[in-house]
Amino acid sequence: MKLYKLRDYVVAVKIVRAYNRGKVRQLVDNLDKINSEMGEAEVQLFNAENILDEEHVKIALVNAVMSFNSPNRAARTLRMEMLLKLAATDQVREAISKLGVKEGTEKIGILAIAHSRKNALEVLTSIEELLNVSEELEFPLLTVNRVEVMRKFYKITEKEIESTQARDYAEALRLALAHRIATARL
Repeated sequence: MKLYKLRDYVVAVKIVRAYNRGKVRQLVDNLDKINSEMGEAEVQLFNAENILDEEHVKIALVNAVMSFNSPNRAARTLRMEMLLKLAATDQVREAISKLGVKEGTEKIGILAIAHSRKNALEVLTSIEELLNVSEELEFPLLTVNRVEVMRKFYKITEKEIESTQARDYAEALRLALAHRIATARL
C-alpha cells in the first residue's frame, strides 16, 4: 500500500487480487451508492493491469488534484478526475474502457481519498473487506516486455517516443504518457 499527501487530500492506493468475481461485480455496480454514503471520503477502483507502474499513478494523482481544484476539471468528483488522469484522457467513457474494473479483471487498484490518513485507511480497509481481498500485489513494473504493449494501449506513437529526451525507451514512454496526462484537458 502507498500513501500520498496531495494538498488537502490523503490518497491510499493498494493493488489487490480478489478472486470472488461476484463480490467484485457487486462492488463495481454499487460504487456510486457506496461513495454517496462515505461523506467526505471517496473510493475509486481501477484495472491495475493497465497502468505502467507506480510513477504513472503518482503523476496521475498529482495532476488530478491540480485539475480538480481548477476551472479546467473534467469530472464532478475527485475519484473520477483521478480515473481520467490515470487513463490519460478527458473522456469518461474512454477512461472506463481503459481502466474500469470489469468481469475477469485480475489485478484491482483501490484509490481511497480522504482529508486525513486515518479516514483514507478506514475507507481502504472497508473496500478490501467488501471485495474479500485475498492478497496484496506489488505495483506493476515497466519491464522491457511491457513497454511496447503499454505504448500501443495508450496509443503513443513512435514519433512521440522519439521526440522525448530520455535515457531509454521505457523512460521516454513514461514521459510521453505524463505529458498526455498533464495536457488531457487544457
